[in-house]
Amino acid sequence: MVDVSVALQLGVQSFLLGSIYVLMAIGLNMIYGVMRGVNWAHGAFVMIGAYVSYWLFFFLGISPYVSAVIAALILAVVGLLAHDLLMKPFFGHRYFGPLALVLTYGLGILTVNIARVLWTDVLRGVNLGISPFELGAITISRPFLYGGVVALIVSISFYLFLRGTRVGKAMRAVSENRRIATLMGINPNNASRIMWMVGAGMAGATGSMLSTIFAVTPEMGTILGLKAITIVILGGLGSYAGAVVGGLMIGTTEVLGTFILGARYQPLLYFISLIIVLSIRPTGIAGEK
Repeated sequence: MVDVSVALQLGVQSFLLGSIYVLMAIGLNMIYGVMRGVNWAHGAFVMIGAYVSYWLFFFLGISPYVSAVIAALILAVVGLLAHDLLMKPFFGHRYFGPLALVLTYGLGILTVNIARVLWTDVLRGVNLGISPFELGAITISRPFLYGGVVALIVSISFYLFLRGTRVGKAMRAVSENRRIATLMGINPNNASRIMWMVGAGMAGATGSMLSTIFAVTPEMGTILGLKAITIVILGGLGSYAGAVVGGLMIGTTEVLGTFILGARYQPLLYFISLIIVLSIRPTGIAGEK
């Protein structure tokens, strides 16, 4: 029988880690919604964000929660270049979806291998050296707490941006129906460019949060990419709510699975979760039928 305090601690930790995964998945899901193409390099973008925060902390002592802004800006520029150089030439192609998948998959492999050459496979990470946060009988790791809170704030801010600004409404319109949005005077290319920049920026910020929780290596780009894809498939491709549900679900699965079975069984738990959800709802939890 699990102690109540342990159960509460696991629940809080699951929510906080899930919130970081939500931030990672929102950008990927919104890019798909606007372009109907998966960015397989999203995990590599997260990895670059983690390295940006690590090196800023290592050389300048800048907190990852501050350097998250810098990482987001750098990755936004990377997203802009990837959009204009890789995606834009193929807009309107009848096989744009498969082409986007192949191109971004290649970009992800290239990015991971460049990182491996530059920084090797040495395990790195940001050690803040701060004591856990204690609330009664619950003890929460501060990297989880700070990262989860920052991710939650950014995710809510992005939701308000989508719902309350003209640019956000334009992106939602393109996501709903690209052709009709064009007829209404919206430039879908500009909308997709902005979404790529925002999505890549979110990946950079996510990397900053995760640099205090997980080891920073080039391979984390591949692992996080698979995790992000799993989240958006679980939640439903192109759905903001799906990214939220999928992120929290994977966060909970990871924390509880590690506590009960150990870290080595995490991939199996992701696979089982994916099979169960898709067997019940093939389009994902919040995906359109």
